[in-house]
Amino acid sequence: MESHPLSTKSVQQSMDFWQPALLSIDREHLPEMPLLNSRARDIKRTHGYANGAEQIYVDNIVGHQFRLSAKPNYKVLGLDAEKASLWAKDVEARFTDWAEDPDCWIDAEEKRTLTMMARESVRHYASQGEILASAEWRRASNNHRPQTCIKLIDSERLSNPFEQADTQHLRAGVELGNRGQAMAYHIRCAHPGDVDLALDAYIWKKVKRRKPWGRLQVLHVFEPERPDQTRGINVFVSTLRNLKMLEQFQDATLQNAIVNAMYAAVIQSEFDPQTVLAALGGGEPNNGSQNTLNSYMHAVQSYHQGANNIHYNGARIPHLFPNEKLELKTAKSNPYFENFEDTLLRHIAASLNISFEQLSRDFSKTNYSSARASMLESWKFFLSVRHIIPARFCQQIYALWLEEMINKGVIELPGNANFYQNPSAWTRCYWIAQGQTHIDGVKEVERLERLYALGAITFEEICMMLGKDYQEVLEQRQREAQEFKAYGLSPFSPSFNPVVSKATEE
Repeated sequence: MESHPLSTKSVQQSMDFWQPALLSIDREHLPEMPLLNSRARDIKRTHGYANGAEQIYVDNIVGHQFRLSAKPNYKVLGLDAEKASLWAKDVEARFTDWAEDPDCWIDAEEKRTLTMMARESVRHYASQGEILASAEWRRASNNHRPQTCIKLIDSERLSNPFEQADTQHLRAGVELGNRGQAMAYHIRCAHPGDVDLALDAYIWKKVKRRKPWGRLQVLHVFEPERPDQTRGINVFVSTLRNLKMLEQFQDATLQNAIVNAMYAAVIQSEFDPQTVLAALGGGEPNNGSQNTLNSYMHAVQSYHQGANNIHYNGARIPHLFPNEKLELKTAKSNPYFENFEDTLLRHIAASLNISFEQLSRDFSKTNYSSARASMLESWKFFLSVRHIIPARFCQQIYALWLEEMINKGVIELPGNANFYQNPSAWTRCYWIAQGQTHIDGVKEVERLERLYALGAITFEEICMMLGKDYQEVLEQRQREAQEFKAYGLSPFSPSFNPVVSKATEE
């Protein structure tokens, strides 16, 4: 089948006019970054689907908890596996006590726990593409309570001093070394939008990334998309236009429906508008037109109060005055609204790496297999973001805390080891967060049982999929078994569950 020459020519012409500039990632992104970030925040604040998408990120990437599971690299450190496990359990208990303290001692503002910080970091990642925080030190001397605290910083405060142009070694507030590594950060003392509240918005503070001995001072986390990238890119960039179009289309459809609903009835007449307006007393005020209107209204009232009382089988039949015609108006909906909205939502969902069903909250148009496939694709994205953004951010916090506790002697390293010889091996860890959502719980349990029986998965991994710590699960089951035995009862066993047994037989 031959293509139409006109269509081929038009496509070629459109491609000829498409000649984007060949720029580095910083030259391409940094000039537009403030505008793109402000648009992302605005659309998230005013549009329900954008706000819902961000909430999907937060609930699936972090969820209701973000707990430490310390895993020191005992092979590299030359430790025994059992000793390393006992040391890790003690560290986990101490760190969780500090990180989830209701007084929020971990936060310099004393507003957030570690889980709340992790959730906020995902929000920053969605609307700004990066996380920015500083490691602070409380001056109050207390050997038993950590003095390390974290100050979250709006990344829009990170900018060049006095808004000077970017250079080779200074870009968007980040001072770079010869290899492109971040050496220092120039941070405004107040948000640039608060210039009317404080003069600190015109003051910049230079903060080196690390202390002379290597302790991290500025926590800047983002996922680079290209080499030589200095700042992060928010996830709404590629779909801002679609979100704005959808918002405008929804507003126009709603306004049209409201206008249609405002008119409940209309007057139909063969006369021109001026004559009708004069008959209704809406023209120039004169006694003649007013008397005519009054006479007409009295005649209509007398007619309807008179013999206009006809019934048939108990139902009243209205008999109108001569030349009266009653026409009711109903609000009409746009027949193309739903299809247009679904099309845009699919584009938006694909850009945000979530499923259409999750974004629209509409699961009526899919089956089990399709819904499960889309949720698994989204889950892979959530796991990757969890590992790159909040997990890395929280691991840096964990390393700061552990360094302080070791230097204060609160935590002792096995065998009098030196923390600074290999800090990454001591701070190696996993993070337990929101478990995976299952559509059919029985089928998912069967899948995990078979994987566990094949040796392809561990009990720890199963518990992490459910958002639980396997050691706490084992300890709790042991305590429950002892309590069951003390009361003369048998512990619950899944093999005696009729629901699971029936599903296994099928």
